[in-house]
Amino acid sequence: MWYSKTNTNIIGRSQRRDEGGAALIIAIFALFFVSLLVIAFLDITQIDLQIVTNHTRDVQATYIGEAGIEYAIYQLLYVNSNWTGTGGDVSFAGGSYNVAVAIAGSKRTIQSTGKKGGFERVLKVVIRV
Repeated sequence: MWYSKTNTNIIGRSQRRDEGGAALIIAIFALFFVSLLVIAFLDITQIDLQIVTNHTRDVQATYIGEAGIEYAIYQLLYVNSNWTGTGGDVSFAGGSYNVAVAIAGSKRTIQSTGKKGGFERVLKVVIRV
């Protein structure tokens, strides 16, 4: 005798047995797997955003420090060749810089510290006046 997994109901339509739950379980596992992927990608995106933010602030601190160097060179060449620095932080572009100048004969060693968002960059330049 031939065996079939389908039954015929009273109206004559065929019905499947024991297969409705399998599709639901597969769909739940697929949804769970996709959810895990989305969570992982969101976490990676958040980490990448933090890395970019840190790099941006670090670069900004460097440029603010360079602005301090330029200010010191201007002071030494055009205002006062014995200028010794800012004596404290100077606000600039959302951050600050602090410049100190060491004098040794005709040489001037300029040290500028640029600060922005918790990042700090120290730059040194030696010039002759």
